Amino acid sequence: MLVERTTAGLHSHLHQVLQSRLRPDAKSILDIGCGSGAWLQRSHSLGFDRLVGIDLVKPPPVDQLDLRQIDINEFDSSSCLGSFDVVSCIEMIEHVENVGRLLDLIKASLAANGVGIITTPNIESLHARLRHLASGKAPFFDEKSDPTHVFPVLEHSLQKMLQRRGLTISERLYFPRKAGKSTCFGAGVRSLYRLMRVLLADRNPGDITIYVVRYPMQNW
Repeated sequence: MLVERTTAGLHSHLHQVLQSRLRPDAKSILDIGCGSGAWLQRSHSLGFDRLVGIDLVKPPPVDQLDLRQIDINEFDSSSCLGSFDVVSCIEMIEHVENVGRLLDLIKASLAANGVGIITTPNIESLHARLRHLASGKAPFFDEKSDPTHVFPVLEHSLQKMLQRRGLTISERLYFPRKAGKSTCFGAGVRSLYRLMRVLLADRNPGDITIYVVRYPMQNW
């Protein structure tokens, strides 16, 4: 098995998310920011036989996978890669400077009845909001976080950008199911969280937000 260069357990969880949302005849998947190709390799077990991945760094060749080196910030979406039943963008959007171009590619590549999956650090949880209140810094995007994280995703902003492209967020899910597991939340924030939970519900728990993206008016 290829190395999964993402949060432990996320690929397995997304596998379950997709299984309950796929059409029986879904056979093609495009993974934007494919890394080693581990997610595509896992997707092969779901019955996909057209598995295409793109990444800024040239991926190594892998049997059954079509992996290509493409810089999203410079890619012209009119150079279409084709139409796919699933387009995934796992822990990648926060690294992209030209987010509009990334969403253009998702729009150009997603089949009319396809499913898009976008995952990104959750900056809208109660834990994240308290951390920002206490330190003035957004978790996952400060000096202690991955230095290549450049775009914190707010749901309402992402929804507006998708709607301009004829797409919509049909579902919002979270991983892991329990809130604030990331080491970026210190003891002080965790204690404050426990106090605030007496007064406020955490409607957006988890360290990663999973957006399911579709064209509007589908039979979801």
